[in-house]
Amino acid sequence: MVERTISQIDDHTAPAKQLKFTQPVINIGSHPENDITVTGEGILPFHAMLVVLDDGYQVASLAPEAHFNLDGKPVHESSFKLTINQRLYLGDFSLSVRGGNIATGIHISLFQNMPSQAPRVYIMENGEKAILTNLLTQLQEVDVDQPATFEVEVVNAGPIVASFQVEIQGVPQEWVEVTPREINLNEGRRATVKIAITPPRASTSVAGKHPISFIATSSNYPGHTGEVQTELIIKPYYEFILGTLTPKNQNIFWKARNGQAKLPIQNHGNSESNFDVLTIDDENGCSFEYNIKEGVELSRQATVTIPAGSTYTLPMEISPNKRPMVAFRSKRYQFNTTVQVSAHCLKINVTIEKNEGS
Repeated sequence: MVERTISQIDDHTAPAKQLKFTQPVINIGSHPENDITVTGEGILPFHAMLVVLDDGYQVASLAPEAHFNLDGKPVHESSFKLTINQRLYLGDFSLSVRGGNIATGIHISLFQNMPSQAPRVYIMENGEKAILTNLLTQLQEVDVDQPATFEVEVVNAGPIVASFQVEIQGVPQEWVEVTPREINLNEGRRATVKIAITPPRASTSVAGKHPISFIATSSNYPGHTGEVQTELIIKPYYEFILGTLTPKNQNIFWKARNGQAKLPIQNHGNSESNFDVLTIDDENGCSFEYNIKEGVELSRQATVTIPAGSTYTLPMEISPNKRPMVAFRSKRYQFNTTVQVSAHCLKINVTIEKNEGS
């Protein structure tokens, strides 16, 4: 059973049609057999159904290609809750549940959306400023995964009511959250916009100073912007991974004199860092040389500089100190390689076998 009446609603839409249902499932779509018929671009013949639950209302998609917009924001789930007075936009219409249950009737207001109008535009005289901005928060210093919060005051310095948006330059947009996204101001009025910038724990959140700009714009004042600048300082963090020493176990025959190995070091931190490498064996039976660059060999310990997010493969030359002419079995040496940056340290244990046959 459906009761329909027309009444004027204080909204930016046409007068609402008041609907009443006494059934648990209400079908919505462009086909006339639906309980609620709505039209418009992207509306399917059988688009969705509104299900009455004990604790509220649920909207469920009837097709994978069905799209929804709730209170001005797109919804990507195929099923979601709808609370009282929330506005569900579908094509040329929008609807909201006013309340009720199956016994007393579900009351739904159906609105026909008014066609959007082009914003009012005002062209300022040369030298006049329509948008003023003030930075209420200065330089911020934060750790990764922690938000830096800024407040920007936007002033409507023009002669008409206007809408304003604030965009941020200098950091990736996925780090940024702006509240509110849009503000409407009467002439001469001002409002504060909050911006949270959260650098993730990744090498791309490079440690140090990042100049950032907050730019206010308005479609009502084309060509005008208000801009303020400051800096965001991201604190360094240190994280690295040692790859596998290759080869980890090796035989060095008498004629070979030495063995060659490589040790990958991955800098997963967000700043260029110095890594101290030290290799020792308990018996002092081997010498270790690091080939840092052509013509430069360092014994037992070395320091290498690795940029953020990069991997450096350290060449290592291993030479037994004693080389007897005759031996009846192989000699084993076990050595440790320690890699350290600041207070962070990783160690690997390696065994080398020297064949001492005649």
